[in-house]
Amino acid sequence: MRTSETGLFPALEAAFKAASGPMDCHQLYELPSVRDSAASANRVSDYLGNMWRKGLLTRLPAPREGNSRSRWIYEWKGHKGPSLYGSDYTPKVLADRPTLLITEDGQDMTLETEHLIIIIRQKFKPPQ
Repeated sequence: MRTSETGLFPALEAAFKAASGPMDCHQLYELPSVRDSAASANRVSDYLGNMWRKGLLTRLPAPREGNSRSRWIYEWKGHKGPSLYGSDYTPKVLADRPTLLITEDGQDMTLETEHLIIIIRQKFKPPQ
């Protein structure tokens, strides 16, 4: 990963800091500053994965909308953008310890530690 002042990393950092919410690799690749520095959306995705592993980004499952095939959306760590849920949504906290937070929202159960998020989802059962 290059860290020069004209490479892809600074372009991604600036895009995230100016964003109003989480973005996927295709949304980032559509930005002119990112497109000038990246050969493809796959390259942007590789950088996002590396930045997430280094702890610079927060990664969340991407909502399934439209024809997007993105699995993840990212935002700059500590960025306070708009909520992903409605204002009346509050996940039920099942356990809150200094090193572990367990919440559920009716469909998913989320286990969060400092460096790991595990989302447990029930498999779809066809009606009988």
